[in-house]
Amino acid sequence: MVTDQKQNMPNSRKDDAFVKAIIQKYAPYWPVFILLGALCLALAYMYGQWAEKSYEVKARILIKDEQKGIDESKMIEALDVFKANTIVENEIEVIQSRTLIRKVVKNLYLYAPIFRHEQSRKVSAFQTAPFRIQAAMPEKITDQDNITAVFDENTRQLTIQGKNYPLNQVVKTPWGELSFLSNTSYVSKPGQHTYSFSLIDIRKVEEGLAKSLHVNPVNRLASVVEISLNDSEPERGKQIINELIRLYVQAEIEEKNLLAGNILASVENRLQYVSGQLDSVENAIERYRSTAGIVDISAQGKLYLENVGQYDRQIQDVNIKMAVLDEVEKYVSSKQIGSGMIPSALGVDDPSLSQMLDRLNDAQFQYDKLKKTTGENSPILSSLSEQIATLRPTISEMIQNQRTSLAINRNKLESTGNRYMSMLSTIPHKEKQLIEISRQQSIKNQIYSFLLQRREEAALSYATTNPDSRIIDLAEASVKAVSPKKLFIYAGSLIGAFLLGLLFVEYREGMNKNVLFRKEIEAITSIPVIGEVFQNRKSNLQVFEKGASGKVAEQFRSIRNQLFYNNGSQNDKIIFITSFVKKEGKAFVGLNLASSMALAGKKVLIVDLDSNKQTITNHFSLQGKKGYTDLISSRLSVQDTVYRSAENAQLYIMPFGTSSENSDLFPDHQFVENLFADLRNSFDGVIFCSGPLSRNANDRRIATYCDKSLLVVRHGVTPKTALVAFANRQDANGLNSPAIVFNGIGKRGFAVKGYGDGLGYGYDLNSD
Repeated sequence: MVTDQKQNMPNSRKDDAFVKAIIQKYAPYWPVFILLGALCLALAYMYGQWAEKSYEVKARILIKDEQKGIDESKMIEALDVFKANTIVENEIEVIQSRTLIRKVVKNLYLYAPIFRHEQSRKVSAFQTAPFRIQAAMPEKITDQDNITAVFDENTRQLTIQGKNYPLNQVVKTPWGELSFLSNTSYVSKPGQHTYSFSLIDIRKVEEGLAKSLHVNPVNRLASVVEISLNDSEPERGKQIINELIRLYVQAEIEEKNLLAGNILASVENRLQYVSGQLDSVENAIERYRSTAGIVDISAQGKLYLENVGQYDRQIQDVNIKMAVLDEVEKYVSSKQIGSGMIPSALGVDDPSLSQMLDRLNDAQFQYDKLKKTTGENSPILSSLSEQIATLRPTISEMIQNQRTSLAINRNKLESTGNRYMSMLSTIPHKEKQLIEISRQQSIKNQIYSFLLQRREEAALSYATTNPDSRIIDLAEASVKAVSPKKLFIYAGSLIGAFLLGLLFVEYREGMNKNVLFRKEIEAITSIPVIGEVFQNRKSNLQVFEKGASGKVAEQFRSIRNQLFYNNGSQNDKIIFITSFVKKEGKAFVGLNLASSMALAGKKVLIVDLDSNKQTITNHFSLQGKKGYTDLISSRLSVQDTVYRSAENAQLYIMPFGTSSENSDLFPDHQFVENLFADLRNSFDGVIFCSGPLSRNANDRRIATYCDKSLLVVRHGVTPKTALVAFANRQDANGLNSPAIVFNGIGKRGFAVKGYGDGLGYGYDLNSD
C-alpha cells in the first residue's frame, strides 16, 4: 500500500519526501557530525602545518611557429637561411622528451637529493646544503635511502659511516665513485651539521620529473608555451625549468650549427669540384681560341666584313682606272691627228703619264690651231706632227706599263678579298662552337657563384645562429604555496567527517541486528503496528495514573482505543500480551493499558502469566498470594485469586500464584471455556501478560482463547531474526487477531529533545 502511494506521488513530492527522510535519519546525530568535523578540522590544521609546502614554478617561451603569428623580417630570414620549419606541438614534445629531462637530472644532480630533518620530517636541502653529489656514472646508480652525512664547517669535510670525504674531489664510496661538490648557494654556518641523502635510479627520477612537468600552449592561437612545475623548494624548481629551457635552446642551436657545418663542408667539396671543371672549360676555350685564331669573334667578324668591303672598293677603283687607261690607249692608238680632245686620265696615279698626256694634248691643240691658219707643209705644223707621232708610242707604252701594274694590284686585292671572304664564311661555325663551350663555362660560373654565395650564407648563419624560440619569462616561483591547499584540505576534512558520521549512523542503525524502526517491522511482517510507546525514563512501571498527560499517556490511550473501541464489538474484551524475547516491556504495556481502561471507568483485570519475572505480581506486592497457577491447579474460583488495586478501584490483579512448580499443567478445555466466560461476565476488559512466546507453550494455548493478541516489539531489544521467524510461522503461533506495539522508543542519536516522532522511528514519511 505504501509502495503504491509512493508510485502515485508527484516527482516534486517524492524529492521533498526523500530530503525529509535524509534529514530525519541523520539530524539526531548532529553532535556526532559536529564532533567529527571539529576533530577532522583539527587534524587538517595539524597536517597543513606539518606537511611540506609546494610552490608552482612557471616560465614562458615563444616558439616561432610557421603556422602561427606574423612572418619575420627578410633580414632575419636572410641571416637564418637554414631556419627549420617548427610546429608548437612538436616542440612541446621535444621540451618534455626523456633526452632533455635526463640531461637536466644529470646536470642538477637530481638523482642524489639531500635532506635536512625538521620536526620529525625530511625537508629538501637542495639550496641550503653545503654540498651536492655528482656520480661518476649516474646510469649505474642503485637505490640507496637515508644515508647520513655530517658536514664539518671547519675542516670542510663530510663524515659518512665514520669515514671522512673532502669536497670537490672524486672519491670512492660504498655506492661507487662520487664527487661531493661545493654548493655556491650555501650560506656558511659554523659547527657541524647533519644531513641525509639518497641515491635514486636515474630512470625513476626521469619518470617522476616527466610526470610533474607540464608543458602546454597558452592558447590555441598563440605560439607561446608555458612550462610549469610544482616543487617543495622554489629555487630547485626554477633551476630545473631554466636548465630545461637552456638545454632546449642549446640543442636547437647545435642542430642548426651541425646543419650549417655539414652544408659548409659539402659546399667546400662542391666548390673544389666545380672549380676544377671551370678550369677545364676555360682551358678548352683558350685552346679553341688559339687553334681557331679567335680573340673576339664578333669584332673579328666585323673586321673581316669591313676588309672584304674595302677590298671590293679597291678592286672597283682599279677596274675604273683600267677602263680609263683603255679609253686613253684607244685614243692614242688612233691614226688621225687632231681628232678632238684627249680623254682625261683622272684617277690614274702615274704623274708621268699625266704629264705626257698633257704634252700630247698641248701639241694636239697647237696642231689643230695652226692647221687652220697654215698650210700642211708648214715646218711648224710638220714639227708638231712629228712631236705628236713621237709622244703617242711613248704614251702607249706608259699606258701598257700602268695597266700591267693595275692588273697585278687587282689580282692581289682579289686574292686578299677572297681570303677574308673565306674567313668570314667560317665565322658562324666557329661562333657556334664557341657558344657551346662558353655556355658550359657560363653554367659552371653560375654554379661556382651560387656555391660561393651559399658558402658565405652558411658561414654567416653559422656565426649568427638564432634559435627558433625566444624566452619570454624565466622561471619564477609563486609567492604563496600551492600545496597543501588548505581550503581543499579543510573541505576534504569536513567531507571526511561527514562520511564518517554517515558510516557511524549506518553502523549504529543500519547494521544493528535489533529492530530500530517501525518501517523495519512493517517490512518484515504484515501484522499491523497499532501503536508506539516512547521510552519510559522513570523507574516506576506504571506511568498511566489519574490525571496523566504527556506523549506516553496519549500513546496508551490510542492503543486502548484501537484495541477495545474501534471495532465496535462488545465481545473483544480479552487481550493476550506477549513478546519475542525477554525485557521487551510486556508487563509495562499491559499494566498501563489496564490502568488507562480503569481510569476510563472500566472494570479491568490484568493476569500475570510470566513464570520467570512475575513483574505484575511484584509491582503490586502480591508475592505468595494465590493467583493464576492456583486457579488452574486447584480449580479455584476467579474471586479467590483476584485482588483490587489500592490506587484504582476499577483495576484488578490476578498474580502469578503460589504453585509455580505446577505451571506446566493445563486444565481441560471445558474448564478454560468456563473460566473465560466468567471473565467476560465479570470484567469489561481482561489482559493476560505472558512471557516470551518461546518460553511456555501453555501460555500460547491460553492465547487461542483470547479475542486479540498484542506482540510487544521493543526498540533496540527485539532481534530482527525473531521477527522474521515469527512472520514465517505466523499461522502456527495460535494468536488471534495479532497486532504489534512498538515499545521503548528512545531518542535517536544525541538529540536533546524528541523521541521517534519526526526522527525516523514512526511510519515512512511518504505514507502520509
